[in-house]
Amino acid sequence: QICRIFRLLDSKRDVIFVAPRQLHEDILDYYSKIMQFRGIKNPPGRFQVVVPENMGLGGQQQLSLSQGLLCSPKALKRLRKLISQRPAYLVPDVTTHTELKVSTTLGLPLFGPVPSSMAPCSSKSHGKKLALEAELPIGPWAVDIFDEDEFFASLAGLMVKHPAVRTWLFKIDDERDGRGLCYFDTSKIREVLDAVNHGSNSALGGASSADPHDQQDAVAASRHAASQEPTCLGADATELRQVLRRQVPKKATLCNRVAYPNFSSWLEEATRVGCVIQAVPEDILAQTSVHLQIDPDGSVNVLGTSEAISNQPFVRAASFLPHTRGDWQVLNEVGARVGRALAGSGAIGFASVDVVFFQNPNFDPSYVEPSREDTPMVIGGETPVDPRHLMFDYLRSPSPSIGSEAGEGTFRPTSSQLRSLPESRLADYELALQLKELEHNSDRARSPNEAVLHPDGPSPSSPYGCWIVDIDVRLTDEAANLFPLMFTGQLRLDAATGEMKQIGGGDTAGETDDDSRTRWACVSRVSMASGLDKVSHQGLFQSIKMRGISFDLSHNIGSIFTCLDIVHSLSSILAIDQSPEAAAKRLSNSCGAVLDTCAQRAREATAKSKVTAPRDLKMAESDMLSVVEVQAALRSIFRR
Repeated sequence: QICRIFRLLDSKRDVIFVAPRQLHEDILDYYSKIMQFRGIKNPPGRFQVVVPENMGLGGQQQLSLSQGLLCSPKALKRLRKLISQRPAYLVPDVTTHTELKVSTTLGLPLFGPVPSSMAPCSSKSHGKKLALEAELPIGPWAVDIFDEDEFFASLAGLMVKHPAVRTWLFKIDDERDGRGLCYFDTSKIREVLDAVNHGSNSALGGASSADPHDQQDAVAASRHAASQEPTCLGADATELRQVLRRQVPKKATLCNRVAYPNFSSWLEEATRVGCVIQAVPEDILAQTSVHLQIDPDGSVNVLGTSEAISNQPFVRAASFLPHTRGDWQVLNEVGARVGRALAGSGAIGFASVDVVFFQNPNFDPSYVEPSREDTPMVIGGETPVDPRHLMFDYLRSPSPSIGSEAGEGTFRPTSSQLRSLPESRLADYELALQLKELEHNSDRARSPNEAVLHPDGPSPSSPYGCWIVDIDVRLTDEAANLFPLMFTGQLRLDAATGEMKQIGGGDTAGETDDDSRTRWACVSRVSMASGLDKVSHQGLFQSIKMRGISFDLSHNIGSIFTCLDIVHSLSSILAIDQSPEAAAKRLSNSCGAVLDTCAQRAREATAKSKVTAPRDLKMAESDMLSVVEVQAALRSIFRR
C-alpha cells in the first residue's frame, strides 16, 4: 500500500512509510513529480521511506514488517529522529501484540483497535455479530466452524432450512482477497437436490414451496434465529450429510488452486483456523464496499465506496471508485451503523463493509407511488357544453361513472350505493378500506433505507435488497486507493450523491457543469506481469507513454501506477475518467501497454540470444493475480 503516501493531501500532515524492502529511486521520483504537479513543495521533505535493515534475519521463516522493525535499531533510531518533538501516530495494517510493542517502543499512539478487540474483529465469524448489533440484514450464515463433522452438519442444516438457496460460499476466517474462498453449486447435482428436498419436506411437514415469495418469507422468518448454529438431526439429516461428504470434495470450486490445490487441503486449513458458510443470493446486481474511518472520539466518517469487478465468481480483479450500481444512501447508512457498532466496542481506525445487492423476489410494483406530472390546464375546459352540439353525439356509448378518488384499476361504490348498504355492512366496508390503506401507506412511508435495510428482509416496495457479507477492520487496498484518487484527480466525496467531484468546480479545465466535474476511477488489484522484471523503470515509463498512457493534469483524467515493483513483476494501475465505462477502457489499455512492453522486451532478448525464452516457472507457481486476468475481468464490463 505505497499509495498511503498520498495522505499528505492534508497540508498539515507528513507521512513516514515503513517498507519491507528498498524502493527504487525511479519510482520515488515518479511519485515526487506527481506531488510537485499538484502543488506539494519539496515532496522528499513531506514523505520519508524507512526500511528495517534486519528484515532478512528470519531466513526461511520470514519476519513480519513489525517484527523486522523491532529487530532493526538503526531504523528505530531514524524513526525517533523523524518524529522527535512532533505529534505523530502509528497506522498499522492489522493490529497484533507486535504492533502494540512497536507503539510502546516508539511512544506513539496506535490508530487502530487494541489487540484485545482486534482478535475477534479480524475474523469473518465476528462480522455476523457486528451486523446483528447494527441491525443490518444478513443472509443464512454459519460461523465458528472448527471441525470437519461440524462443517458438514452446519452445511446440511443450512440447506434444509433454506432449500431455495442454490450456491453456498465457504470462507477461511483469516484469509483475504479471495484466497481462502470456495463455493458449492447445488443446482447441478441431482443427488444433493433430492436429499435437500426430502430433508426439507420432513423438517417442514410437507412439500417445500417453489414460490419465491414463500421462500423469501421462510428466509425472513429464520432471521430471528440467525445467531444460533444450524442443526440438522434425524435419519434424513444423516443421509444428507453423507451425500455432502461424497459430493462437496468433488464438486466444490476452489477460487485459488495454487494456495489450496484440492478441497482436502482447503478443509484442513479451514478447520485449523476456523471458517464460515454463507448463502449466495440469486440475481446479484452488484458487490459493493463502503469504507469508513472511526476517530478516537467515536465519530464515523465515510471515506467512499467501491464496486468489485470479478474475473471469476467472488474473486476481485479490479474495482470501480465509487460504486456504479447500488444505492448510495443505503451504503452510507450501512457505514454509519457499522461504524457506531465498532466505536461502541472500543475500535478506532479504518474499516470496510462488503454489501451485496440483489433483486428482491418479493418486489410488488403496486407498492410504489407512480410519479405523475400535473395535468395540463385546458382552455375552456370548465365551459358548459350542450350535449346536442357534441361531435358524434349519437355514436357515443354509455360509460360507467368513475369516482374522482378511485385509483387506476380500483372499484369503489358510489355514495348512493353506500347509503343503500345496511349499517353493519357499511361499517365492515369502511374498516376493510382503512386497513388496506394503512397497509399500503405503511410501506410507502418507509424511507428507502428502511425498505432495503430491514432486518427481516427488503420491503415489497423496494425492487432490490442487500446483505452484509463481510466486515474488515483494517485499511483495505480499495480504501487505500481512495487517497491517490482524491489527490491526483483533485476530487472530494459528495456527501449527497456519493460521487467524486472536482474541487473548485473544475474552472481551470473550463468545466463548470456539475456532471462534467464528476470523475470515476477503475483500479486494478496488485497483479503480476510475466517479464516485467526484465524491464527497467525508465524503459517502462517511456514505452507506455509512447502508447498514449499518461495523465492529463488540466482535465484530471488519465492513468497512474499506484504500485510498481519491477523486481517481483508486480503492478497496480489507477485510471480516472468522466464515466465508469471510459475509466474501465482506459485501465484495459494501460494494462495492455504494460503487457506489450514486457512482450517487446522478451522478443528483443530472444533475438539477441537467438534462443527461445523459457517460460517463467515462478509465475506459474505464484498465487498472485495476473494482468491477463485483470483484462479478462474488464471485458465483462464492456459486455454488460
